Amino acid sequence: MHIPFNIPVAPDAEWQILEKIIHEALESRGASDAMRDAVSERMKAAWEESAFEYQFPIQEGNEDELKAVLDLHSAMKQHVTRLLFSRLLLEVELAQAKGVE
Repeated sequence: MHIPFNIPVAPDAEWQILEKIIHEALESRGASDAMRDAVSERMKAAWEESAFEYQFPIQEGNEDELKAVLDLHSAMKQHVTRLLFSRLLLEVELAQAKGVE
């Protein structure tokens, strides 16, 4: 499964992208609507907990510094996204253990 790490979207649209990927992954494996909803709800809570925001003042004309900050931001998002998708597997197992099919 390809995970799009560097899609230039508004921050509020990021969850919709991840939710679509989650739903497609679960649906392709035959998960029920109840399972998709249960996992999606818990994943959204995890996504919101992992949200980070920062402000970094960059002087005009310093493109190297701006690129370094953007690279760092991208790397942080990649790491958080990987952690969340690792958690996705745990959430599926938890939902199954609770009897959600």
